[in-house]
Amino acid sequence: MKSSYRSMLKGSVIFGGSQLFTIVIGLLRAKLVAVFLGPAGMGISSLLNSTVAMLQQFSSFGVNLSAVKSIAQAKEDQSLLRRLVLNYRFLLVLLGALGSSLSLLFSPQLSLYTFGNYDYTSSFRFLGLFIFFTTLSGGELSILQGKRELKKVALSSIIGSLIGVILGVPFYYFWGMGGIVPAMIVMAVCNYLANRLLSFKSSFSSEVKFEWNSFKSSSRDMMALGIVLMISTLLGTIATYLLNAYISRQGGFVDVGYFQSANSLTNQYTGIVFTSMAIDYFPKLAAKSDSIIDVNRLVNEQLEIALLLIAPIVVLFIVFSSLVVHLLLTKEFLVVVPLLNLMALGVFVKAVSYPLGYISFAKGDKKLFFWLEGVFANTLQLSLNILFYNYYGLMGLGFSFILNYCIYAIFLFFVVRKRYSFKIRREVLSILFIFLFFIISVFSVNYIDYFPLKLGLLLILLPSLFYYAIGELDKRINIIGLIKSKISKRNG
Repeated sequence: MKSSYRSMLKGSVIFGGSQLFTIVIGLLRAKLVAVFLGPAGMGISSLLNSTVAMLQQFSSFGVNLSAVKSIAQAKEDQSLLRRLVLNYRFLLVLLGALGSSLSLLFSPQLSLYTFGNYDYTSSFRFLGLFIFFTTLSGGELSILQGKRELKKVALSSIIGSLIGVILGVPFYYFWGMGGIVPAMIVMAVCNYLANRLLSFKSSFSSEVKFEWNSFKSSSRDMMALGIVLMISTLLGTIATYLLNAYISRQGGFVDVGYFQSANSLTNQYTGIVFTSMAIDYFPKLAAKSDSIIDVNRLVNEQLEIALLLIAPIVVLFIVFSSLVVHLLLTKEFLVVVPLLNLMALGVFVKAVSYPLGYISFAKGDKKLFFWLEGVFANTLQLSLNILFYNYYGLMGLGFSFILNYCIYAIFLFFVVRKRYSFKIRREVLSILFIFLFFIISVFSVNYIDYFPLKLGLLLILLPSLFYYAIGELDKRINIIGLIKSKISKRNG
């Protein structure tokens, strides 16, 4: 049991570290791009990236995540795994070529719809190469993820971040806006080569001969589930677009900027936990998806680890949210601090629903996943956001964020309980309610104006929370014993 918890925590630590490194490098890159390209250049770069990313996402048919599931389930059968990797790589070449062709054929329309003119037609033609190599690169990452080669997946994200700075920034420095497209293409090629090198020794696809019937069978299975994922993701993109359009019309571009900055900060500090869950937890769940007992065990263990990791992060963010805004944004964005604190409460509830949401996809339950994650989740979120923003402005988006995940988590629990016989352990519920008490208490204390009282209460609540979190982690992985043993080895 302890080894299972240690495996989950190890994945969180590995990806937490790489995520933190990626965030720092990303901030550095954004700063340098702003200096060399200016606001206009950053806008052009953002539009080109978002347009081709959406085109690449559409043309890949969502096979990356479905391939992770297939590879995870075939991990113990080396012969099947080798054939699956070979078929998957061939499929990626076809899908990458499809995306490139779409960019090439519709480059005039893409330029017109994106920029309002045909000046960027040539840019979109060349960016077909970016789509092709990005598709291949994502596929190699899926192979590593499916085989749970966690260190290589983390290394891939670090390499990608470094490539973005080392290769991209010189293009911007010497050619300005003219270097945007060449930099994107070179970075995509280098990312693919790095990911291909990392996954080369673990795939053995060269030892298997290509068979058309085998390719059709495995590709059909991956694309059937992948298309459901793609449509669900597309619905989420549409919901985000409609919300931004509504906020823009009602409150203007300033409110859109405030909301997006709050979203961005929230995703950055929670990505440490949720990214590791997507990369480490999902393949394990997919590999054991046929066993009710294993699914119950894995989901409950992931719930415990997620809560034990996310609660301290959420509390620290609530306490230091003003400082974070000062450091990463400007004083003009201090108005979003109350919104950030409300979203922090919602993030804690999200940590409950997140592990449950993977069950239907891991089991390949396409219909339930589509209606639950694609239709219900996005409709609920859009409706609540519009309703609460209409009445309470920016603060309303914080309230809707909390209510959305509360409703979704409760509804999701009853669905997976009825359909998959899932049960939450008492230990998980105990951790949930104890942390909920601490987080609500810190949230409330944070708004006390009398500083000595505020400081005194925080000095009681914060050490108590961390003492409880470390104690619960120690029960599961003997963290204190591990630290002592490492210290004794070094001293010895």
